Amino acid sequence: MNTKVMIIACYYGDLPDWMDLWLLSCKYNPQFHFMLVTDCAIASLPGNVTLLHLSMDELRRRFSDVVGFPVALSFPYKLCDFKPVYGLAFQKELAGYGFWGHCDLDLIWGNLRAFISDDLLSHYDRIGAVGHLTLYRNCENINRFFMRPGAAFPYRTVLTDPDHYGFDEFAGTNLIFHKNNHPFYTELPIADAARFLSRISVFPGNTGPEIYFWKDGRVIRAYQDGDGYKSSEYAYLHFQKKHPPHDSGQNYEEGFYIKSKGFQPRKSTFPSLDEIQSETEFSSRFQDRLDLYRGTRNRIWDFLVGKSGHQKAIMLKKAGVYFLDKWKRALASPKK
Repeated sequence: MNTKVMIIACYYGDLPDWMDLWLLSCKYNPQFHFMLVTDCAIASLPGNVTLLHLSMDELRRRFSDVVGFPVALSFPYKLCDFKPVYGLAFQKELAGYGFWGHCDLDLIWGNLRAFISDDLLSHYDRIGAVGHLTLYRNCENINRFFMRPGAAFPYRTVLTDPDHYGFDEFAGTNLIFHKNNHPFYTELPIADAARFLSRISVFPGNTGPEIYFWKDGRVIRAYQDGDGYKSSEYAYLHFQKKHPPHDSGQNYEEGFYIKSKGFQPRKSTFPSLDEIQSETEFSSRFQDRLDLYRGTRNRIWDFLVGKSGHQKAIMLKKAGVYFLDKWKRALASPKK
């Protein structure tokens, strides 16, 4: 079975400050190939990263050609709705690969091979359920699966409307797979930073010192546990709307901390309780609760004031269809 994987990121606009760290984390995953589709120039790339230079107009024409009608793609964030179309749009580049995936740049890769094995790839046609990383089997049936019914909105509506629908995730392709009874793998251990916290933390309810760092191709969370510490490893860490500043003049090859206030070189071989306490971004339970309150308030305000009537209708229908389907599946699942 062909288990070669190409992971695709389409990106337009100024590259993020941490681009060299994203590329460094790609380099430490030699079993995976990455393709960056962009109109930006990058001087140096690891051997397993390919640059496909396309303007957004050229990319839009690719999407239009493979779906058979003119699509709406006028701003970079709209690309989220087109991620499920990558398998068709990049057929030439994907020749010889058994799987393809879509990803974002606001993350640092860990050791993907530790979590995405050949055995896992042989058992599932789809791995993941989020826009920042989902893999698909590279075959005609799965590459066209997004065209099936089941999503909150039909794919043609999504791809011809300039507004953003989040078609790559919960109310889009996830629902399509669920409603067409096609199981997919959702247990990939990822560190998805809590959106409303001002610090990097996977668990909004965590109330103690913790650190996140990259070392030798691995993403690690180390946290205080009583008088000692414990650690967990993740496939990657997603910043989730955070934009950590970055000093490209530093040497990060030996390892680095991943913090909301920026990336810092780290040379320690093993974490220690002293290190966790000195490097943690956690300050107090009160600060976390204040962050969550402010984040929730701002999101509600943005929905009420910042969104157009059309955008509000999209968001409400997405939520309604998603939670109705989730409720139906919960009722249908056998009781323990």
